[in-house]
Amino acid sequence: MTGSPFRHRVGELRPSQIFFTYGIGAITDLPNLSAIVMGLDSWDKSRTHELNEARLLAAVRQELGGQVKDLRSPPIPPDTDGSWDPFDESARIGIPVTPFPTWMVCPKCRLLAPLQSGLFQLKSNPYRSNETRYVHLNCPKTQKPPAVIPSRFLVACEQGHLDDFPWHYFVHRGPSDCRGSLRLEEYGVTGSATDIMVRCSCNVPGRRLSDAFGESGKQTLPRCRGRHPHIHSFDDECSQQMRGLLLGASNGWFGITLSALSIPIATHQLTQRIQDHWVILGKATSLETLQVLLSALQATGQLQEFAKYSVADIWQTIQAIQQGDTTPNAQDLKTPEWEVFSLAVRIQNSPEFQLRPVGKRI
Repeated sequence: MTGSPFRHRVGELRPSQIFFTYGIGAITDLPNLSAIVMGLDSWDKSRTHELNEARLLAAVRQELGGQVKDLRSPPIPPDTDGSWDPFDESARIGIPVTPFPTWMVCPKCRLLAPLQSGLFQLKSNPYRSNETRYVHLNCPKTQKPPAVIPSRFLVACEQGHLDDFPWHYFVHRGPSDCRGSLRLEEYGVTGSATDIMVRCSCNVPGRRLSDAFGESGKQTLPRCRGRHPHIHSFDDECSQQMRGLLLGASNGWFGITLSALSIPIATHQLTQRIQDHWVILGKATSLETLQVLLSALQATGQLQEFAKYSVADIWQTIQAIQQGDTTPNAQDLKTPEWEVFSLAVRIQNSPEFQLRPVGKRI
């Protein structure tokens, strides 16, 4: 039987997963490592599309602040017929991630060290992305460098900060200048925190990971450093106590979701069409630039619905929109939708939005 050519790529996420499960700052599992989704500053915006939804943008600005300039779609690579060239430019389209946690464990010798230590080397095959991994060079337990695995323990605080587990602080029971190597040893088969112990080569007594959770964790873990690993930054200060967290725990990331239906917001047909294409037409600064813009786009088959209007009328309507009070009410996303669907506001039907009454009005 011939397999389907439309195979899912390693690390591929559905758009709905990006919004509800693996949003910015969330940790996702890959075959041999885990990674955190980077902040918008690391995204290639040239691969995204600006979304024209003024009501939703106003609600987002109220929630996050006026620094939000626009709404954009996630970068989605084009569909292919099954063939895929890892060196093609389209192979680089996607959401940026970085390895997190950065502390890794060698399954053979149980060495525990960060990626920055230089003890682990990245191995990748552009044609087999599922084999991307870090290996432990010069492992004393085997001749072939074994693939290392991410540490299963993190720390977080109630202010939303996330950080690597403070291994040296934890095993030395406080701040220490010790540069000894760490080992993460497991006893038993359950994998619970009580069966896992971290040891340092400086011969201080080892410590079980169960001490990092519950009430004892408040005494054994340091204060939060205010770290945001997805944007490579630290807050000035944070007074919260760090808490132990398991990698992949369901309480590790929660998204804030706002939703709105895309509805017409104008009663005049030309005004509504301009609103529908505001991402493009809103950039016009004069009648002349608008004429050049329309001519260029209509020559490629775009914006043909404006052909029956004069450029002067279009520009006059754009000016009216720019000068008028068109700021939507960010407090209420549902009432405008109800007014349209209940025919309280008369909206002309269009190819993208059509209404018809199905019963008597109450």
